Amino acid sequence: MSKLLFFSALLYHKHKMNSQEPNGALPPVQPDGQTSPPQIPTVVQIPGQEPLIIAPQQPLQPQHQPVVEHSPYEFIINPQKPARVSSPLAGGSTAKRAMLFGGGLVVLLILVVIVSSLLKGGGASTAPMLSVVQEQTELVRVATAGVSTSSEKTTQALALSVELSITSANVQLTKYATSQGIKLDPKLLTLKHSATADTQLAAAKSNDTYDATLISVLQNDLASYSQALKTAYSSAPGPKGRQLLSDQFDAAQLLIQQSKE
Repeated sequence: MSKLLFFSALLYHKHKMNSQEPNGALPPVQPDGQTSPPQIPTVVQIPGQEPLIIAPQQPLQPQHQPVVEHSPYEFIINPQKPARVSSPLAGGSTAKRAMLFGGGLVVLLILVVIVSSLLKGGGASTAPMLSVVQEQTELVRVATAGVSTSSEKTTQALALSVELSITSANVQLTKYATSQGIKLDPKLLTLKHSATADTQLAAAKSNDTYDATLISVLQNDLASYSQALKTAYSSAPGPKGRQLLSDQFDAAQLLIQQSKE
């Protein structure tokens, strides 16, 4: 019996709702921004029972996300802290710091060596330059003796040409060596004094073959002198030194040519 009464109440409630909304139309939609009128609860009266009150259904309200407004002065009020950059030496092991320090020290030493070599590299090598001056000293000694001892005019002319040309070359080269910081010890300049050449010339003077022997000795000395010029040329520091040695080499070749005439 109670079930029958419950279904009767439901049918009555449905009929009541249909009578308020003709033709089964949907309840009117309220415009945006307006509040819906309050809903009145429905009372169902069943004979012999207490009144049944049915509460109206509340429409679902759309949920709105709160709008967070950003101030244009946010960067002043809450400035962002820059990211902290850690140093490669900070927090590292002692071995790593020692390796980095050692590597920097090696680079510094290399730079010091390079700069030092550049500062000291302005002068030519002493040995090749000294060898050339020694050859010149010996040539001048032999040629000077030949000018006064030879009997033929051609031999005397050759000896005089060698004496004057090589003496001038010796003065120029000595001056250049001094400008390059090369010290030429006078005691070392006569080390190529040839005792063999003196013996040959003394014997030739007794045999009346001095002129031919003098020409042969001068040719040998000029060939040795030319080779010394080539060696010094390869070690000359700059264009000026190379040009000087080149000119002296050409002059030596002219003297050799004159000795063969």
